[in-house]
Order: sequence, then C-alpha cells, then structure tokens
Amino acid sequence: MRRIVFYSAVIAAAATLVSAASEDEIREAVQQQGEPALLEHLTALERAAFEAKNESDFSMELRPSLNDDDDVSVALRINLPSRWSNKRLQTQLALVSTAEQLRIAQLEWEEIIVVYREFCTYRMLDKKSVLLEQELDFMKPYLELADERVERRQFLVSDRMRLYSDYLALLNDLGKLQNERVEIEKTLKIVLGPDAEIETLAEHAVIPIPTEMELDALVKTATKQRVDYQLLEVEIEQMKLAEEAARREGGFQLKYIQPSYRVDSGNGREGWEISTALVLPWGRKNPDIALYRQYQAVSLASQSLQRQMIEDRLRVLFDIVAEYRALSAEQTERTTPVLDQLNADIVEEMEKITLDQVRNLLSIRKQILDASLQVIEKDGRLESLAVDFAQELGGW
Repeated sequence: MRRIVFYSAVIAAAATLVSAASEDEIREAVQQQGEPALLEHLTALERAAFEAKNESDFSMELRPSLNDDDDVSVALRINLPSRWSNKRLQTQLALVSTAEQLRIAQLEWEEIIVVYREFCTYRMLDKKSVLLEQELDFMKPYLELADERVERRQFLVSDRMRLYSDYLALLNDLGKLQNERVEIEKTLKIVLGPDAEIETLAEHAVIPIPTEMELDALVKTATKQRVDYQLLEVEIEQMKLAEEAARREGGFQLKYIQPSYRVDSGNGREGWEISTALVLPWGRKNPDIALYRQYQAVSLASQSLQRQMIEDRLRVLFDIVAEYRALSAEQTERTTPVLDQLNADIVEEMEKITLDQVRNLLSIRKQILDASLQVIEKDGRLESLAVDFAQELGGW
C-alpha cells in the first residue's frame, strides 16, 4: 500500500515539474524498467528541465528514495555556485569582451597609422614630381633648338649629347618617383578600396604636430588613449578577479542545501529534515592566489615600463622636431638670399643667353632644384613625425 502511495506521489510531483514527460510515459517507464530506473529517470528529467529554464550556476535535484523497510523520503537538493557569483561572472565576461574589442581596435589603429604614413610619402613624392616636370618643361625648348642648330651645323653634336644626358637624368629621377608613387597608391587602395580617390584623400589625411608641448599632459593623454596600455589595465582587473575567486575557493564554502521529508514505516513517524555540504579550509591556502598575484605584479611592472617608454619616446620626438625646425630655419636663412640672387640673375640673363651657355644655366638650375627637393624632404619628415606623435598618443 505504501509503495502505491509512494508511486502516486512521485508521479504527481514529476508531472507537475516536468512538462515534457506525461503521466502515461512515466507509468510506461514504471512497467518496463521497475523502481530503480523510475527514480533515476524522474531525477534526470527534473534536473534537465530546470537547467534548461534557468541559465545560472544554481541547480536543483529531486531526490526520492525507498528502502527495504518501506521507509520513504523525498528531498530537494539545491546546489550552490562553487566558484563565481553571477555578478563576478558577468564582470569577468565583460572584461574578456573588452579585451577582444581592444585588440581589434589596436589592429585597426595600426592600420590607420600605416595609411597616414603612406600618405605622407605620397605627398612628398607628388611635390617632387611636380618640380621635376617643371624642370623638364623648361629644358624642352632648348633641346628642340639644339636639334635645329645641329642640322645647320651651328652646334656640336657632343654639346647636344650633354644636354640630352641632363634631360635623361631628370626623366630617370621622375620615373623612379612615379614608380614609388604607384606602389603607394596600390597599398592605399588595397586598404581603402579600389575606388578610393587617393589624390583627394591625400589633401585631408594630414595630422598636425601637437601644439601643446607639455610632456606630462601628453603622457597622461597617451595612457588614456593607447590601446596597449588599456589592455594592461584589463589584464590587471582580470587577475584581481581571479585572485578573489581563488581566495573564495581556498576558504569556507557551502556546496548545497537539501531539505527532505521522511516517513518511517516502522513507527509511523513523519517529519522534515535538512542537510548541507560544507568545504572547510583546514588551514590550507589556494596555491593559485600566489600565481595570480604574480601575474598582477608582472602586469603592473609592464604598465610602469610602458608609461616610461611612452614618456621617453615622446621626449625624443620633441627633441627631433625641435632639431628639424632649427635646421630648416637655418637652411632657409642661408639659402634664401642665394636663391633669390640666382633667380634674379637667371631672369636677367635669359634673353641674351646663347645655346652654348644653356648647359651652365641648367647646372645652376639643378642646384636650385636640389635645394627645393631638400625643403620638400624636411617637410615630409615633419609630417611623418606628426604621425609618430599620433602613434605614441594613441590618437589625435
């Protein structure tokens, strides 16, 4: 009789808790598998249904039992989280997500820096090409005049050869610049897309050198903006959370609580019971604590070293920018009077210069061209230093 009552109670409880299993299915399982299989079946179904509905570290188990003396008990075991609280788990997952986003941002930032460097070189090559083309245009009429004079036997072939040699040298220099520019255009279009208007973008892809030259302020900005520095911050937070979890694991821990109801067939007594499972520290310390603290120390040391490296590199950039500007100002001061005088003399002598004197004129213009190319080189280097600043600061 007690067994029938027991089966009915278990069937009713299981049918209520486990909607996926109908009463007919449970009765069929009783007939086919017997009592032990029934109890295992009910427990597995109840636990699976609960875990499917409740995505958390908590879980519940229905634990009915019947011994040979017809003693009956039904218990509900509540398993508690063993390692992470929900809040701590959410924080840890958020840190992992942040770290991945920072790594993606770092790759994107590195690619942006590469693009801006390429634009610096592109503009420099473009300016140089313009100067060389202007010089070639200047020489063309004299080459045509030399051809006419050679036909009339008024000009030596050897002198014409020297003019053509100078012209060819300029063509070779221009060809090298154009090849370099094509390679840069290819690199830029691979990143920006085949339809990118490189010339238009080159006008706007310019980074200014910071006007505020206070080192401490820029270092502070860099530590806020640099992705690699932020990744170290995330690593430190992750190790702190891991240490907290390790400390919790190494101490007192409550694993589960199990209230139950028991019926004693011998004396007819009935009543509630409760049991728990405890993990005691016994004076032991989780060895992972020392490991996580060591990782924290390494991350903190890396962070300190990174900050010092940022400061040192920014200081070097300051010095280089100041040196370039000083050299540029000095060169401008020295060469401007000379260039002005040469240009004035060239204008004055152009009308009365003879073809025999053209090569001397071209030699003078070559020196003027070299001076202009050096100015472009210095401007391009300053633009590149501005990109170096942006890279150190993590933005602009």
